[in-house]
Amino acid sequence: METTAGIVTGYRIDKRLYRIRLNDPTTIVLDAEVIIDGVKVECSYIELGNPGLPHAVIPYQNLKEADTGKLREFGEKLRWYNGFSKGANINFYEILGNDYIYERTYEKRRRGFYLCLWYRYSMCSCCPFLKRKGKRWYS
Repeated sequence: METTAGIVTGYRIDKRLYRIRLNDPTTIVLDAEVIIDGVKVECSYIELGNPGLPHAVIPYQNLKEADTGKLREFGEKLRWYNGFSKGANINFYEILGNDYIYERTYEKRRRGFYLCLWYRYSMCSCCPFLKRKGKRWYS
């Protein structure tokens, strides 16, 4: 399939299961320097494809219980952070277990949250792993 970030390939495994190969990342910054309202925000920044689709990946405590209004306001500030020359989709995540990451994305065009997009999950799973260099989440 042709997308604005290049060709995305995949195939159908069975009636409900597909295997998708995402675009290669063109930019990866695991420890991006982001300051919002005078506070340093832990952030990774990734662009997928060419031209790169920008995503900021932010850990967020108690994400499931977070106030959507406050999260939206924070997402909007991050979306237009001056260090993100293209703006960015904001992928908030919380690691809830060894094999469970909860994620919510503030989408820059929609100015709201999406429940499911396949490329977001790859970024929300790979950034924490790369930052920890394979260390266990829990002892």
